[in-house]
Amino acid sequence: MGTPIPTRRSKVKNSTKQSIDNYVKHGFHPGDFVHAVLLNDLSEAFHHADCENSRDMKEIIQYVRDTVPMVAWCSINNIKRWIKAGGTAGLDKAESLDRIRNCSTT
Repeated sequence: MGTPIPTRRSKVKNSTKQSIDNYVKHGFHPGDFVHAVLLNDLSEAFHHADCENSRDMKEIIQYVRDTVPMVAWCSINNIKRWIKAGGTAGLDKAESLDRIRNCSTT
């Protein structure tokens, strides 16, 4: 039997991860710290970070890179559109409504 592969434990604290996850899924406006991270504004991110988030900034940025769709970060316009759309849940709902509309018109 082989040696189990070690799993990487995320250093991102739960409240920060939850803010990012809620932003992605529901388009909830994140706090000032996460908003600055999403904008790639590290100066502002460190300004709003608590001690844990300052220490774990590299892991937080990696978590964003791994979990947030590119269309949902990197610019204020992307972030505004993502929030307005309601995140992936809003996009899924809009896509479902479009499918229903397309079926009813054919």
